[in-house]
Amino acid sequence: MKRSAPLRRKVAAVTLALTVPGLIAATTTAPVAFAEPSTPGPDSAVTLERLPDEVPSVVEITVPSAAKLDQLVATGVDLDHGVEQRPDGLEVRAVVTPNEIKTLKKAGFDTGEVLYTSDDTEAALAERDATIDAAKAENEAFADEATHPDVSDVKITRAQYYTAFGIPVLSVEAKWANGQNATDALTVERDSGPGTPFGSGGTQTISRFVDADVYLYHRGASPTTGAEALTSRPDRIRITSPTGDVAIAKVTDWLPTGDEDDPFKGPGYLQDFVSSYLDPTQLYDRIKQLATDYPELAEIVELPYKTNGYRRLAQAVIPAGSASEDDARRLALDSKQFGSEGGNGITVTVVHPAAPDQPLTVTVEDSAITVSSATDASSAATSTAAEVAAALNGNAEASALVSASTYRGNAGAGVG
Repeated sequence: MKRSAPLRRKVAAVTLALTVPGLIAATTTAPVAFAEPSTPGPDSAVTLERLPDEVPSVVEITVPSAAKLDQLVATGVDLDHGVEQRPDGLEVRAVVTPNEIKTLKKAGFDTGEVLYTSDDTEAALAERDATIDAAKAENEAFADEATHPDVSDVKITRAQYYTAFGIPVLSVEAKWANGQNATDALTVERDSGPGTPFGSGGTQTISRFVDADVYLYHRGASPTTGAEALTSRPDRIRITSPTGDVAIAKVTDWLPTGDEDDPFKGPGYLQDFVSSYLDPTQLYDRIKQLATDYPELAEIVELPYKTNGYRRLAQAVIPAGSASEDDARRLALDSKQFGSEGGNGITVTVVHPAAPDQPLTVTVEDSAITVSSATDASSAATSTAAEVAAALNGNAEASALVSASTYRGNAGAGVG
């Protein structure tokens, strides 16, 4: 029996969080003592005290080094989670009171301008409340207006048609006067083209969209399969509300069909510089070519610090799959080289010899690693995942190509 797996590059995305400062006004009536740093420093004895009648604000604090930042953290000051690199050091934002600012300055910390005060917080909260109140008032006004016999209590705000991978889709938004309180879905009747009756193109339902307890509208798109899926482009739609009022709207195209003049494309407009899938190496070549051929369109800016980009070590798990019962016999492998620099070409094969009483061996030929499992007197494989990992890491040629381990810290007592 033989099982093998080529190592493949694993791509991981790294998200850089951008911080947005916020302020929650709070006061305390008792002094607050904060923990000292694990490594005592000149500021380790700083104790911050928030006086009873003080109101905090957000201020900038600039420290010259990471070590000084650690000392600031050790004071127990209430810091925002963002740290910005500045020419003169590291800038952080702290939620502090005047007495705390005074204490920090005495301790040698440079506190800057006030960014936000409690008044800013109250103004932001008041603006939020006003926005919610206005939205609710709009809903109530719409409901009152809809009680007039000549006014429908449902309005279609959008009916857009598009295709996704060749599959037609109709996206609809509508507002119902009773949507703030009633949870009913709305039914959209479609025609099947100009001059055809409503319902001939089928129906679809749209549901309420509520944000921060405020009803905004009903929305929904036709499914791509099933009875409600589109079979033709509708020309008009009709919605009958639960109270019996009716709204009719003409369907528009969400995206241009390609026949219209694009207002953003003037004389000499160039496009289609990338006409097919390009791997990272090809993309670099294309960018360099564009900068050479069209210097007025593209410019290459060399950054002072290079990154690894999306390069990763090639990785594989033997045997593959997600069944937890196989975890004890799984072998995890990482290439020593990046996948793009040779790691993707490494193969690891585990074989079970048919002969009895065979030892566990590892052989390497170029970038192909073969592991031959040990067997007992009945020719059954006996090498566990932990033993195979140790054999690979203990082989000079194999360990120059890969590092091996059991699966996610498992003891690796299973036999592969």
